[in-house]
Amino acid sequence: MKRLFLILLLFSATNVFSQVKELRKADRAFRKENYDDAIDFYQEALLDYDYLSLKDKARIYYLIAECYRMLNKAEYEVTWYDRAIKSNYVDSMAARKYSDTAKQQLAAKDSVLPFWPEYADVKIYEKPKMDSSMLSYANKAFRKGEYLIAIYFYKKGYTNLVDGFDNQTAVIKSAKATILFKIAECYRMLNDSKQEVQWYKKSIKAKCADTIAARKYLDTAQKQLGEQSDK
Repeated sequence: MKRLFLILLLFSATNVFSQVKELRKADRAFRKENYDDAIDFYQEALLDYDYLSLKDKARIYYLIAECYRMLNKAEYEVTWYDRAIKSNYVDSMAARKYSDTAKQQLAAKDSVLPFWPEYADVKIYEKPKMDSSMLSYANKAFRKGEYLIAIYFYKKGYTNLVDGFDNQTAVIKSAKATILFKIAECYRMLNDSKQEVQWYKKSIKAKCADTIAARKYLDTAQKQLGEQSDK
């Protein structure tokens, strides 16, 4: 029994030593701005997951995110910053700030879709098609809090309506106005006041069903922008 205990202790010490070695290599590569190497070393350290404290894991998640930020790979940046936040990283405010910035970059490029596996096989119609598929995906993503995905599908659905059908019919007008409002709502959830203002204005002009709410949120977003410009 004593011999087994010593073997287990030795095995544990070996793993901890290996983990510390990988972290040192990762930190050294990070300081030298060798971010690709740093990512590899940090991920090697994460293989010994059971021997890491929650604080250590959160730090590694954050530093991997930092590496991707330096490499301008926003799609991966988001994933690792969010992991750091969920692990209660000590500087979660900075992690949230960088994560939100990366999400805005992805939304602006319409390049978020491939990084959510659940939606990877969704077919975007080359020709306009009048069905509820785009809006169904958009609404599903909205309910789950995946606002970038929701924006992607709302915009695709809107384009289908504009390009493929008589824009003067009451049904199409109503559908377009609803989509504009929902896009504004997504940007509100993402705390992007500038985009929020733009899309609420569009929804009000299109006479969305909930114009009162749109005007209320528009006023709030404009005040936030005003406060930001005063700083």
